[in-house]
Amino acid sequence: MNRSLLILLTAACLLSACKSREPAVASDADITSIQMPTWSFMASANGSMQAGRTEVPRLAYVFPALRLNAAGQIMDQLSHRQGPAAGLLWHSTAPLGSELQIILEKQLQSKGFELVSFDDLSKGLGSHSVSVFNPYYNEAGPSRYNKSADPDASWVSIIRIEGATYPEDLDPNARLKVLHLELVALFNGKQLSSDVARHSIRYLIKNFGRTGEWTERVNML
Repeated sequence: MNRSLLILLTAACLLSACKSREPAVASDADITSIQMPTWSFMASANGSMQAGRTEVPRLAYVFPALRLNAAGQIMDQLSHRQGPAAGLLWHSTAPLGSELQIILEKQLQSKGFELVSFDDLSKGLGSHSVSVFNPYYNEAGPSRYNKSADPDASWVSIIRIEGATYPEDLDPNARLKVLHLELVALFNGKQLSSDVARHSIRYLIKNFGRTGEWTERVNML
């Protein structure tokens, strides 16, 4: 692998720490409002694009998902292998790494994006002509309302999608951060964490292009 691809990968996977914004319950008296049915979760989401931008390139490459720790730092590593037909393939050590990658790819295709291979990206398809997506998630932690970490009580997880474009030589110093999507999910029952992560990816891309902050209940049925 040449040096520019290694630099690209490193740049794509850098993420600064951030604090989660757990959807708030109005008061202690309203505590029953977080005891939601197991087919839904409360989503506190936000989206933003590069200043002055309303769209991103419709060619897309998606990396496998990586996990974040409680401080928002990346926990996992990416490894690569040479595929029989698709060229260089990336693999994440995150349990949901490949699955969330596939879900994101399918959701982007439903929005009219055309997927490209990593080999196509590395060979050059034109300066800033491909949207490179990096999905991240964290494993569920007990909500602030769940002080005993009861597996059947309220839990919180985060899904984040970062989008960037690169010049044709893949210089990471010239990359543009074009998109940020994030969802903090509050749900009832730790066993739902994987389903919530899957539906969070779908929900964020369903709301692709929406900016600002919003909160609403999401149906998983």
